[in-house]
Amino acid sequence: MEEFILDTKELCLPRNLLETIKLAARRAGIKRIALTGGVIRDHLLHFYFKHPISMPKDLDLIIEGEPFILAKVLEQEIGTERVEIVRENKLFQTIEMKIDDFPVDVASAREDQYLLSAENPKTISTTIEKDLRRRDFTLNAIALELTSNTLIDLHNGRDSIKKRHLELIHPKSIEDDPTRIIRAARYASRLDLRLSPKSLYQVQSTLDKWPWHWKPDDTSEAAPAALSTRLRMELELLFSQEPFKKAIQYLQNWGALILLDNQLQSDSTWSERLDLALKFEISPLIAFIASASNPIQLAKRLQLAQRKQKILVESIAIQEFFNEIHEKQTYINWLPSDWCEAIEKNKWDKDSIAIAICLNHPLREPLYKWIKSWRLEKSPISANELITQGWAPGPSLKAELKRLRKEKLDGMN
Repeated sequence: MEEFILDTKELCLPRNLLETIKLAARRAGIKRIALTGGVIRDHLLHFYFKHPISMPKDLDLIIEGEPFILAKVLEQEIGTERVEIVRENKLFQTIEMKIDDFPVDVASAREDQYLLSAENPKTISTTIEKDLRRRDFTLNAIALELTSNTLIDLHNGRDSIKKRHLELIHPKSIEDDPTRIIRAARYASRLDLRLSPKSLYQVQSTLDKWPWHWKPDDTSEAAPAALSTRLRMELELLFSQEPFKKAIQYLQNWGALILLDNQLQSDSTWSERLDLALKFEISPLIAFIASASNPIQLAKRLQLAQRKQKILVESIAIQEFFNEIHEKQTYINWLPSDWCEAIEKNKWDKDSIAIAICLNHPLREPLYKWIKSWRLEKSPISANELITQGWAPGPSLKAELKRLRKEKLDGMN
């Protein structure tokens, strides 16, 4: 098989983008700059397996220097109207920007030292070659040095791609950062790759030691970053950008869902729950974790948005409320208006009702009818029409609108 050669002119990138960055780097005194990440990986997959190539969503660069200086020079060279600084991280020496609206991430070459499993690492500046050693998989540790147009592949990433393998670089890779397991599932599901036998052994032997120094029954606030905020970010990417059902199946097969919750690891109903979430157009991540042994605690640990936490809290209240009604059989003779009154007086979010349905509540059928039909029904005569008929605004008018809606709902039964 012919050897892979990558010419920057053949990359599916906005015109002159790399040349603009290279020129700014030279004027900023940055001697070495390298392209890495998905652009190279995708071109290799195309070269070996004819995977389709399209313009990437972003560009990842490593430099031996300060990314903030490079960004300033870019602003001076091509103007602040073309360069937007999105986010800076002084601690990790990274910067996210947009050049002509195209996302470009620049990181200073660094080494990571993990003092505790799953915690954020301590970093020191280094060379591009040493930076590549800290990467997750060998296929992500390939870089194209732009000044010399030289491919750097110290960890045989090309061989991994030829085998369609996800090969971890370090023997403690998962222990240092368990979010790499989520990333592995993302790549495996999207790129049709699989963990190499050696990497699968590392994943499973590391998970066998779970829990580590932080335990799921410890306070959510004490959870390390790779089991809280960084874990949430990886899950959000998985559910928003990947074939997530395939990825979840990989995680369950590997035993990796215990990082979230033991009950989720043994859950056999998640696929149907996610199908319903898509049908209801609600967050599949929320629908997935709703079946955890303690979904509220898990949501806090992941630091989910407040509205998402509220939906989970309400979904539990809904289940408890209707469990009691189901046990007492008080709903047997209920008409649609009775269901509407029971649901609407609590002012629950419709997404919270949807979560209860996704969890296969025994009264899911009338709850489903409320979401899809009953809640949308209004009085057949509007308030303005009633006023023209002589009704005065106030409690009596409101009661009449309610009576008319009730009559309409019960006529649908």
